[in-house]
Amino acid sequence: MQGEWRTRTPILDQDLCRQCMVCSMVCPDSSIPLKDGERVEFDYDHCKGCGICAKACPFDAITMKEGR
Repeated sequence: MQGEWRTRTPILDQDLCRQCMVCSMVCPDSSIPLKDGERVEFDYDHCKGCGICAKACPFDAITMKEGR
C-alpha cells in the first residue's frame, strides 16, 4: 500500500469544505472517493501525501499534517 510510506497526511475541515470536488479531480491516486455526489473521507491506504489536493482546494479546507 502506498499510504505506508506517506510523510504528510491531508486533513479535511468539514466546516470549510463546499463539496466542489476539485480535490477529487486532481488527486493522482484516486484517494478522495465520492459517495452519493459528495466527497467522503480520504482513502489513506492509497494516499501518497503529495498535497496536490490541499493546493487545489479553493476554500482551504484541506491542510497537510506531518506524519501518517
